[in-house]
Amino acid sequence: MTEKQNNAIKLDLELLTHRYSDHYEGFAMYDAREIDYPVYRTKVMYAVTKERKIHPVIISVLKTIQFLETVKDDDSYSYLQEITQLDEEILDTILADITTKGYLKQNDIRQDELKLSKEGKEILEKETELVTENASAWLYFDGIFGTVLEDTNKLDQKSRNGAIEFKPYVKSRPRTEYLDDEFSDNKTLRQVVIENLQDGNDITDIFEVAPGKFFRRYICLFYKDEERNERFLVLNKDYEEDFQATQLFDRILNEQKFDYENISPNSVKIFEKNIEKFNETTPEIIKEKIQPVEEISISDGKTIEVDEHKKHFIYVLENAKRSICIQSPWINWRTLQIYKEYIENAVKRGVRVTVKYGMKPRNRFDKIGIDKESQKFFDSLGKDNFRLIKTDDHSKIVICDDDFMIMGSFNWLSFGGGDEKDARGETSTINMNQDEILKQIAKFN
Repeated sequence: MTEKQNNAIKLDLELLTHRYSDHYEGFAMYDAREIDYPVYRTKVMYAVTKERKIHPVIISVLKTIQFLETVKDDDSYSYLQEITQLDEEILDTILADITTKGYLKQNDIRQDELKLSKEGKEILEKETELVTENASAWLYFDGIFGTVLEDTNKLDQKSRNGAIEFKPYVKSRPRTEYLDDEFSDNKTLRQVVIENLQDGNDITDIFEVAPGKFFRRYICLFYKDEERNERFLVLNKDYEEDFQATQLFDRILNEQKFDYENISPNSVKIFEKNIEKFNETTPEIIKEKIQPVEEISISDGKTIEVDEHKKHFIYVLENAKRSICIQSPWINWRTLQIYKEYIENAVKRGVRVTVKYGMKPRNRFDKIGIDKESQKFFDSLGKDNFRLIKTDDHSKIVICDDDFMIMGSFNWLSFGGGDEKDARGETSTINMNQDEILKQIAKFN
């Protein structure tokens, strides 16, 4: 594993905070972490017995033997060879095989006298037989609860720096020697394996259960309410909600397994930072964070911190009566899609929306002013109540009618790149000075 692979992926805390800060009503988001969750990738070796059709050549041999029994000739073997026209070596192999399977009567007096046994007559009638074969398959076991996982997305062999690593439960490790011990959900490991293998109903024996420890990486957001209750939201690599994983972490929380006892020693310091953030998020802070959009106050000189910009922006988009002016040097879809419905609704109710964007690139590697998805969305709004203006300006402004404007360092339609160490502090101020507001509005015309 390269050094690059071994490092934790930088979480875009600004984007996560802005997008999901108000995901749960009454709860404030206080932290975002990567979680390395133990999974046992397990190879199972087993025997499976299935009914299958008997090969036509074997059927032909058995039918011929049955016919020769009615002839009552002393040399049924010679007649059998003559009728089937099989090579002697091949015929002998077939006879040895069906004798071993018990389809022929054992005759110690005359070897040339061939007769079907009771079993031989039965399988000839059905033309099928039970065959036992060795097989193998992979199962993926949850390292905490011992349940079998259906989702087998990419796993990591090692935990990475920067993530909170869960320790697997000893009893949740599937091992051959514990096949008949209780494993999970009041079932033995043997029962769990058989229920989850494709050949489950036909398995006659399990020879080996060989686990290897891996990790599945989750992006976990942490929430807290004023009564110190907690909730999780788990996301996939595309920052979309993972419902199944969120339910899993809810179970961890309900069973009180998110504690020092179940955290790997090499990630204790990271876990302690999470606890510290939990304790620092006081009821007063939570009350301010969860304040509904309709209840926010607009007052001259008010300072807006990074996680307050979202609800102030939504306030503008929902309450403007005549015009909205937005200036953001860059526009990207992952941010714009948070507000697309609010912008659409503003345009539909007749509000004139103007968006200015653009910064002259410093070199060919510099980020573009707007991406294709955002451009496509803006094009869909038409030109009656919407304008998109390209400029070369680093200002970040939102103006609501001519009532107030918000100016500061916050990129309204693009932001990101901040992990816990280098997350930027973004601050803006509300300005209600009419002369200054009109000056800025004039720059949008």
